[in-house]
Amino acid sequence: MEAASGNGVAWLAPNAELLDVEFDDVRWESDVQSLVLSNGDVVSIQVRPGKVTVRVKPRGRSRAA
Repeated sequence: MEAASGNGVAWLAPNAELLDVEFDDVRWESDVQSLVLSNGDVVSIQVRPGKVTVRVKPRGRSRAA
């Protein structure tokens, strides 16, 4: 499925479980992107020198502080 917001695509299982995502044009040096999926999940990526962080916020849940 194409993301509802952001540049990328996601693959979901028949039960709507997130299987994989692909972000478009991620800059290796530094980047921050988020995909909002049509099922309500939000997938974010942050790239910093030497480190890549990916977070998934499933629909209906708030992010812990």
